[in-house]
Amino acid sequence: MLVFTPTLLNTLIWSRAAHFSAQARQHQKRHPSLLHANDLGLVEGVDAAVIDFVRSGQIQGANLLVNGSSAADAV
Repeated sequence: MLVFTPTLLNTLIWSRAAHFSAQARQHQKRHPSLLHANDLGLVEGVDAAVIDFVRSGQIQGANLLVNGSSAADAV
């Protein structure tokens, strides 16, 4: 019969958690998340921020609110 002390049990749990986290980080390196912005065309301030993010490579795209107050300028 095996008897686990709390310290040994915690070590096993944290070891498995660390292994899981390491695998998740490796997966993210191969498949980076793609980010997409909403509300382009809403107002000029939002448009400027979205365009800055796209230009800096922080997001990959945005959707346009075609009836937004600044939609024509955002295009």
